[in-house]
Parts: sequence; structure tokens; C-alpha cells
Amino acid sequence: MHLFAHNGRLPGIEQHLGGDKGRYAPLGSSDSEIAFCTMLHRLTSLWVAGTPTLEARLAVVSGLAQQLRQLGPANFLYADGELLFAHGHRRLQEDGSTTAPGLHVLHRECAIDPDALAAAGVEIGHPQSVTLVASVPLTLDAWRPLAEGEIVILRGGELIDMPSQVRRPKPA
Repeated sequence: MHLFAHNGRLPGIEQHLGGDKGRYAPLGSSDSEIAFCTMLHRLTSLWVAGTPTLEARLAVVSGLAQQLRQLGPANFLYADGELLFAHGHRRLQEDGSTTAPGLHVLHRECAIDPDALAAAGVEIGHPQSVTLVASVPLTLDAWRPLAEGEIVILRGGELIDMPSQVRRPKPA
């Protein structure tokens, strides 16, 4: 199962990437659909022999992200059933400017109160870990803004460490 969610506007994506969709055809004409079909096409060869490495997937995701940043605000989430890639770029800010940050992240460890849960008929054996990704902070907690062009990867609610040279691609 693959998922792609994008916020921003990518004018000219059809002219710049439209021919790079391979066998994937958007149902509509939105920039998000074209970007997703392009992503799937570029990832297809990696999945033929089984689950590709994180590095191989990240290379494709960051390569497309770099191209999308040249067209306009390109914040997106891409999930491949195992990993979630969050790419931050720019967004329309409250002051009317289109600048970074485009996404924010917040990691939480949720403690378990076994007595309260048991009374509610719920059994959870270990603390829960969750990472939230949003365009703007949703709470008063210390959300971390993603740098322009930064990609973070999550697996099972946890941020995955990766080499800094791929975490923060050079802005377009």
C-alpha cells in the first residue's frame, strides 16, 4: 500500500514531469496526482526484487523532492507500507509570505496507566510512541519545524536516524 499527500502548488508539473509516469496514470489532473504517479514509476524497479533498502527509497524520494521544489511549495508525505517519508519545503505563512517551514514534527511517548486502561477494558502492554507531522503546530508543545528541503523518515511511529548529507538536501 502506497500513500501520497501533498500541500502546496506545483505549476507546470505536467510539462516538467508529465512524461515520467510510466504505467501509472492519474485519475484527475492535480499536481499531487502527477507527483504521486511519477514517484511510483521511479520506485517500481526498486520493488521488483523485493523490499528495497531505505537508502534506495530515500534516493528516489529526495530526487523527486528536489525537482518538485523547483516548481513551487512541495511539502509531502509518502508512505510505502513500511516507512513514512515527510518532506518539508515552504508554505503560505500567516504574514502572507511563502517560506519555510512547510512542515513540523512532534514526537511523543505516551505513558500507560494500566489501572485506568483496565477499567476501560483496554490492554496495552507497553508505552506508546507516536510522531505527528503537520503543516502548523497543532498544540502548544515544542514542535520542530523541518528545514527547507529536509526529509525525515518514520517507522512504527519512531523517527529513523539517517546520514545528515541525505537528511537536508541542498535547497533549490
